[in-house]
Amino acid sequence: METSYFIKAGYIDDSSYHWFASDIAMPLYYIVMQRDLSTKENRPEFIYSFLKSFLDGYSTENKLPEKLGDSIPLFLRLRDVVLLSVLYKKLDFENLDKNDEVFFNTIKGRVDNREVILNLDMDFYKQIEKQK
Repeated sequence: METSYFIKAGYIDDSSYHWFASDIAMPLYYIVMQRDLSTKENRPEFIYSFLKSFLDGYSTENKLPEKLGDSIPLFLRLRDVVLLSVLYKKLDFENLDKNDEVFFNTIKGRVDNREVILNLDMDFYKQIEKQK
Protein backbone atom coordinates (compact mmCIF):
# COMPACT_ATOMS: atom_id res chain seq x y z
CA MET A 1 0.00 0.00 0.00
CA GLU A 2 1.59 3.26 -1.17
CA THR A 3 0.81 6.27 1.01
CA SER A 4 1.80 9.85 0.35
CA TYR A 5 2.16 12.48 3.04
CA PHE A 6 2.18 16.20 2.50
CA ILE A 7 3.53 18.45 5.21
CA LYS A 8 2.63 22.11 5.30
CA ALA A 9 5.13 24.21 7.22
CA GLY A 10 4.24 27.64 8.28
CA TYR A 11 4.71 29.22 11.67
CA ILE A 12 7.62 31.64 11.72
CA ASP A 13 7.89 31.44 15.51
CA ASP A 14 8.62 27.73 15.14
CA SER A 15 11.61 28.35 12.87
CA SER A 16 14.96 27.73 14.49
CA TYR A 17 18.40 26.39 13.89
CA HIS A 18 18.46 22.81 15.14
CA TRP A 19 19.87 19.35 14.71
CA PHE A 20 18.66 17.30 11.78
CA ALA A 21 16.93 14.97 14.24
CA SER A 22 14.63 17.88 15.06
CA ASP A 23 13.73 18.10 11.34
CA ILE A 24 12.45 14.56 11.65
CA ALA A 25 10.90 14.77 15.12
CA MET A 26 8.70 17.83 14.52
CA PRO A 27 6.65 16.53 11.57
CA LEU A 28 6.40 13.18 13.33
CA TYR A 29 5.11 14.89 16.49
CA TYR A 30 2.45 16.88 14.70
CA ILE A 31 1.24 14.13 12.38
CA VAL A 32 0.84 11.76 15.35
CA MET A 33 -0.83 14.43 17.49
CA GLN A 34 -3.22 15.40 14.69
CA ARG A 35 -4.12 11.80 13.87
CA ASP A 36 -4.59 10.90 17.55
CA LEU A 37 -7.39 13.50 17.72
CA SER A 38 -9.48 11.35 15.40
CA THR A 39 -8.23 7.80 15.96
CA LYS A 40 -5.49 5.71 17.52
CA GLU A 41 -6.43 2.68 15.46
CA ASN A 42 -3.44 0.98 13.81
CA ARG A 43 -1.20 3.62 15.37
CA PRO A 44 2.10 1.68 15.15
CA GLU A 45 1.49 0.80 11.49
CA PHE A 46 0.59 4.40 10.68
CA ILE A 47 3.71 5.76 12.44
CA TYR A 48 5.93 3.23 10.70
CA SER A 49 4.44 4.01 7.29
CA PHE A 50 4.71 7.76 7.79
CA LEU A 51 8.24 7.68 9.20
CA LYS A 52 9.50 5.34 6.51
CA SER A 53 8.08 7.54 3.75
CA PHE A 54 9.37 10.68 5.42
CA LEU A 55 12.87 9.26 5.94
CA ASP A 56 12.99 7.95 2.36
CA GLY A 57 12.41 11.48 1.12
CA TYR A 58 14.57 13.12 3.76
CA SER A 59 17.53 10.89 3.00
CA THR A 60 17.54 12.01 -0.65
CA GLU A 61 18.55 15.49 0.57
CA ASN A 62 20.30 14.87 3.90
CA LYS A 63 22.27 12.13 5.55
CA LEU A 64 20.26 10.50 8.32
CA PRO A 65 21.63 11.49 11.72
CA GLU A 66 23.60 8.95 13.70
CA LYS A 67 21.86 7.65 16.79
CA LEU A 68 18.53 8.68 15.36
CA GLY A 69 16.74 6.47 17.87
CA ASP A 70 18.37 8.31 20.77
CA SER A 71 17.72 11.78 19.41
CA ILE A 72 14.12 11.73 18.23
CA PRO A 73 12.56 11.07 21.67
CA LEU A 74 14.51 14.01 23.10
CA PHE A 75 13.16 16.36 20.44
CA LEU A 76 9.65 14.99 20.87
CA ARG A 77 9.88 15.81 24.59
CA LEU A 78 11.34 19.24 23.79
CA ARG A 79 8.31 19.95 21.56
CA ASP A 80 5.99 19.14 24.48
CA VAL A 81 7.93 21.48 26.79
CA VAL A 82 7.90 24.33 24.25
CA LEU A 83 4.23 23.75 23.46
CA LEU A 84 3.37 23.72 27.18
CA SER A 85 5.10 27.06 27.64
CA VAL A 86 3.05 28.49 24.74
CA LEU A 87 -0.15 27.14 26.26
CA TYR A 88 0.65 28.77 29.61
CA LYS A 89 1.13 32.04 27.77
CA LYS A 90 -1.87 31.86 25.40
CA LEU A 91 -4.67 30.05 27.22
CA ASP A 92 -7.19 31.82 29.41
CA PHE A 93 -7.29 29.35 32.29
CA GLU A 94 -10.33 31.07 33.81
CA ASN A 95 -12.36 30.23 30.69
CA LEU A 96 -11.00 26.99 29.22
CA ASP A 97 -13.35 24.98 27.08
CA LYS A 98 -13.31 21.20 27.42
CA ASN A 99 -11.08 20.62 24.35
CA ASP A 100 -8.45 23.12 25.53
CA GLU A 101 -8.53 21.63 29.02
CA VAL A 102 -8.01 18.09 27.71
CA PHE A 103 -5.26 19.26 25.34
CA PHE A 104 -3.46 21.21 28.08
CA ASN A 105 -3.71 18.34 30.58
CA THR A 106 -2.44 15.84 28.01
CA ILE A 107 0.66 17.92 27.22
CA LYS A 108 1.27 18.84 30.88
CA GLY A 109 0.87 15.21 31.93
CA ARG A 110 3.53 14.08 29.46
CA VAL A 111 5.90 16.83 30.56
CA ASP A 112 5.33 16.18 34.28
CA ASN A 113 5.82 12.43 33.82
CA ARG A 114 8.73 12.80 31.36
CA GLU A 115 6.83 10.80 28.78
CA VAL A 116 7.07 10.99 25.01
CA ILE A 117 4.10 11.37 22.64
CA LEU A 118 5.17 8.05 21.13
CA ASN A 119 7.72 5.44 22.02
CA LEU A 120 9.74 3.92 19.24
CA ASP A 121 12.13 1.17 20.20
CA MET A 122 15.48 0.65 18.54
CA ASP A 123 14.10 -2.29 16.53
CA PHE A 124 11.78 0.19 14.84
CA TYR A 125 14.73 2.27 13.59
CA LYS A 126 16.71 -0.81 12.61
CA GLN A 127 13.76 -2.08 10.58
CA ILE A 128 13.59 1.23 8.69
CA GLU A 129 17.35 1.27 8.13
CA LYS A 130 17.28 -2.26 6.67
CA GLN A 131 14.91 -1.08 3.96
CA LYS A 132 17.35 1.57 2.65
